[in-house]
Amino acid sequence: MPLFANERTSFVNWAIVLSALLAVKAHQYILVDMSAATLPQSEIPKTQASEDIQFKIDTAKFTVIKNASSVEYVLSIFTNSHHCFECADLMTGSIEEKISNTTYLIDTRWPTQVILEPSNDKNCSAKFDYHFGERGDYAVTFIPKSEKQGCSVSKVIVQTKPWNSNLPILWAVLVLLGLAVLYSIATFIYKKFMPESTTALVTNDLGDPSNQSTGETRAEENQSIVVPIKRERIKSIDVFRGLSIVIMIFVNYKGGYYWFFRHSSWHGLTVADLVFPWFMFIMGINITLSVDSLLSKNTPLKDILLKLLKRTIILFGLGVFIINHNSAWSTLRVPGVLQRFAIAYLFAFSIQLVFHKSTTHINNKYKTEDGQYLWQHTFRDIIPYWPQWLIVALFQLLWFLLTFLLPVPGCPTGYLGPGGLANGGKYINNTCVGGAAGHIDRWLFGEKHMYGHPTCLPIYYPYLENGQKVPFDPEGVLGSINGCIIVFLGSQVGKIFLYYKTPKDRCIRWIIWAVGLATITLILTKASANHGWIPVNKNLWTPTFLTALSSMAFFLIMAFYLVVDVWKWLSGSPLDFVGMNSILLYVGHETFQSYVPFSWGLTEFSTHGEWLFMNLFGVTLWVLIAYWCFRQKFFLKI
Repeated sequence: MPLFANERTSFVNWAIVLSALLAVKAHQYILVDMSAATLPQSEIPKTQASEDIQFKIDTAKFTVIKNASSVEYVLSIFTNSHHCFECADLMTGSIEEKISNTTYLIDTRWPTQVILEPSNDKNCSAKFDYHFGERGDYAVTFIPKSEKQGCSVSKVIVQTKPWNSNLPILWAVLVLLGLAVLYSIATFIYKKFMPESTTALVTNDLGDPSNQSTGETRAEENQSIVVPIKRERIKSIDVFRGLSIVIMIFVNYKGGYYWFFRHSSWHGLTVADLVFPWFMFIMGINITLSVDSLLSKNTPLKDILLKLLKRTIILFGLGVFIINHNSAWSTLRVPGVLQRFAIAYLFAFSIQLVFHKSTTHINNKYKTEDGQYLWQHTFRDIIPYWPQWLIVALFQLLWFLLTFLLPVPGCPTGYLGPGGLANGGKYINNTCVGGAAGHIDRWLFGEKHMYGHPTCLPIYYPYLENGQKVPFDPEGVLGSINGCIIVFLGSQVGKIFLYYKTPKDRCIRWIIWAVGLATITLILTKASANHGWIPVNKNLWTPTFLTALSSMAFFLIMAFYLVVDVWKWLSGSPLDFVGMNSILLYVGHETFQSYVPFSWGLTEFSTHGEWLFMNLFGVTLWVLIAYWCFRQKFFLKI
């Protein structure tokens, strides 16, 4: 029997697990220098010979040379990353009088504008745009103003060719494809000669063990006995969840240190921005199926409420005491990923429990006396739930009112930017970051109880000294409103599973949702990362972030459903058994990420290839752990 499946022993088992995890965290705080976890900051470089400078990841050597005819002036060097939207120029170096050149490291992730400005004629500056390559060595010569022409700069000289830092990704893809082929062959042989898998015995995370099945009960004619109809196993939900947890572990382990595998600096999307909202979306699917299962079994209301309360408390507690890396009560961070899960779970489960309708109820309500269905039956996943939609609309209205009407001291009302260098440096202080969202969290929690290293810090606040924080929490209060809404959108998938029984009907509904949400996203963003009315922003969890990610999720659940459950082209392994133990893998990888063999002593001076190998190795270990748990029938559930 699966461990933790017995409700009477689950509290004791969870106490043991939590005690072990807390012991690990205490061990980490004793042995690990927490100051080393701060994000790297840019420094004003000193004059230094090129060969004495050690490459960091995503950097190139850049040498600026004064024209040999004259060096009797100070040459200031400013840069402006193309990735930094509407940013002020940042002074990144200078060449003092009587010194002919300087060399320093420059960012290679995005194109950069370089501005050279002499002290003896600040109205005569030279600028150029260039995308430097990683570990390349570049040089330019500044030519002062002459009688014939103004200040200028020579052509960029490539002294050492850069690396192709994306090659490790190609090799990794080829290796993974080879392993996938070998795994498929091994699975085929296994199924030929071994007994059936234990998939049907699996319990699932963040929901009731029957979450991933659909169906109903029926009463035999002229009998009072309720006979359960065989319930449908939906494997694609496990596969989708498994994909999400694998990507989450990879990006949390730094994703090979590639910028597109890290969270976006502010507006826009990267791979890392996808998985958190997808998890919440999947939780919404499970909530609908779980409520339907509990009510069809006539589970007492007090037992359902106790289960709801227990899961909410466990999720919130795990987030505060395990995942948030808190080491002192005075700086304890209150918001967090699992805390947002807990709040959204409580909200979505509650409104589903109150307004849930069984398939039999809906079919009878929208059927005439002669057995014909009314037009409302076509929209049976929406119309019966109009009170839910009203509640969600009020929540979204609250987000809009607070975001665009709440006054924020020192910032324009309705501001959605990161502050710092953005907007030409107009809001250089860090109290504008996130507008109303940041202001509410600072007022409610205080800066010491908030996250201090948001993704905007390296790009929009590079002038801060090493160790300085920017108090902004990407899992704050205002964003949690939209976190509740994306779980509700996920519950629509569950309703479609319940009320539409054929693959064709289900896929039509999912396509409509996917296209509709994508259209809303394109309109509100004006199909632009930065210039729309409401940009896609993971830090703020804007409405367009919800619609964009939900649109993708509707499409993906349809694709997995067709390929895995309907056409059976793929078995779903190994993603399915990863998805079956997602809460174990999430808490485990967060707790042990700094330990061998999941990671070892790589630094910012290591290469993308080294980081990619280490991160993929760590992910592979967790997949193997999930498989071992699956074979041992060990499933951690809340």
